[in-house]
Amino acid sequence: MQYYIKNAVLGTNEVPRIIENDTIMLNNNLHETAIGIKVHSSNCDIRNNKIIRNDLGIVTLCDSKVLLQGNINAVYTSETQEIWGHPKYEIFSVDEFSFPYYFKWNYIGVDVDEFPDVVIQVEKCKKAHDITLNYWGELFDPDHPELHFSPIQCFKWLPTWPLIPSSAIPDEPEILYESAQLQAEQGNYQDAQTTLFHLIDTYPSSHFSETGLKDLIVIENSLSQNYQSLYSYLLYDTTILNNENLEKLGNSLANKCLILEGEYTDALNNYYDQLNDSISYHDSLITLINIEYVNYLIENNVGLKSGGNQTINMKTYTDDFHYKNINYYNKLLLSMPNESLLSKLRKLKNGELLQNFPNPFTASTNIYYKLLEPGLVKIKIYNYIGQLLISSDLGYKNKGSYNYIFENPGLSEGLYIYNLELNGVLTDSKKMTFCKN
Repeated sequence: MQYYIKNAVLGTNEVPRIIENDTIMLNNNLHETAIGIKVHSSNCDIRNNKIIRNDLGIVTLCDSKVLLQGNINAVYTSETQEIWGHPKYEIFSVDEFSFPYYFKWNYIGVDVDEFPDVVIQVEKCKKAHDITLNYWGELFDPDHPELHFSPIQCFKWLPTWPLIPSSAIPDEPEILYESAQLQAEQGNYQDAQTTLFHLIDTYPSSHFSETGLKDLIVIENSLSQNYQSLYSYLLYDTTILNNENLEKLGNSLANKCLILEGEYTDALNNYYDQLNDSISYHDSLITLINIEYVNYLIENNVGLKSGGNQTINMKTYTDDFHYKNINYYNKLLLSMPNESLLSKLRKLKNGELLQNFPNPFTASTNIYYKLLEPGLVKIKIYNYIGQLLISSDLGYKNKGSYNYIFENPGLSEGLYIYNLELNGVLTDSKKMTFCKN
C-alpha cells in the first residue's frame, strides 16, 4: 500500500515519526522540528516540499529508496522543493545505499544564514553520488572553506541547475529504470521485473541498478510473493557477486526477504551475527536499528515461521517504545563526528568545550569536550542569572574527545550557560539558547 502525505504543515517541535511504509511526501511544509523527514527502510518520494529550519533536514537509513525531486520548470525558489536552514545537516544518509537515488531540481539553500555544519553527509561512502542539476543559490561557492560535503570525493555536483526550465536527457540506465517503473505502474509486473533484471545485468555499476535491486522486492509483492527465490537471486547471482556494491546491498536485501517471509528468527540470527562481526561503532548502530525493527515486527505480526538458535527477547513493543528506541539510535548516529567536527575537536585544549550544536536547539543538542588527561567530569547547566538547574556527573573519563547529548527536561525558552568541570575544577563555559519553535 502506498501512503500520501500532502499539503500539510508539520512543525512546532513535533516528535518526528519515522516513515516505514511506501510514502509520497508532496507539497508539505516541514519546519521547526527535530528532523524534517526521516526515512527508515522504506520507499519514499519527496517532491516539492518546503523543508526549512529544522534541527536536521532529511535523514535516510537502512537501505531506504528515496527520491528528492523538485519542479523542473521552476524559475523561482518558491516554485520548487526547498531544503535549507538546518544547522547540522541538510541531508544525512547513514550509508551509501540509503542516499537518494534521484536528487535533482531542488533548491539547497547554502547561501542563506550560516552554513550548516555539513551540507550533505553520507557515512561509509566509497562511490560518487550524482547531485547535479540542483540549485544551490546565487552566492554558492563550492570552494568556500566553511562549506562541507562529506566525504567530498563522493559527490558529483557539476553541472548545477541555474533555476530555469530544463529538458535534461537521461542516460541508458535511467531510461531502463524509468521503463520498469512505468511497467509497474501499469500493472505489468512481470515485464517490470524482466526490465530490472536486464538493467542490473547490463549496467551493474549504475546507481539505478542498486535502486532496481530494492524495487525487485516491491515488485515481488505484486507477483507471486516468492521471496525465497528472490533471496537466492540476491545472494548467488553472478553479476551481483562480481560487483562489490551490489553484493553488499544484496546481502542486506536478502535479510529483508526473510523478514517479508515471516522468517523473523533467521533474520535476527543474521543481524546478531553481523553485530558480532561489526568492526565499527557505526556498523553496530545500524545493526541495532535493524534488530529493534524486527523485534517490533515480531510483537505486531502473526507468529514465527522458523526455528533457529537465537533466543528472542519478546518485549512489549508498543509504537511509542519502538519510536523512542529508533530515535535514540538515530541520535547516536547523528552525533558521530564528521570531518568538519573532527577538525574543530583537534584544536581544543584540555578541558575545553566546543560550541553546542544545534544552537539554538528545540529538543536536544550536542555538547562536545576534550580531555588531554583522564579525570572526573561534570557538566552543569545554569540559567542566565546563575542558578544551577542541572548537574550531570559523567564519571571518570580517559583522555579523548566526548559528546554529551543534552535532552531538554522541560526548560523554558531562553539563554542558558553550560560549564565543564574536570576533577572539580571549572575548565570552560559557554552559552546556548533553547527555543520551543
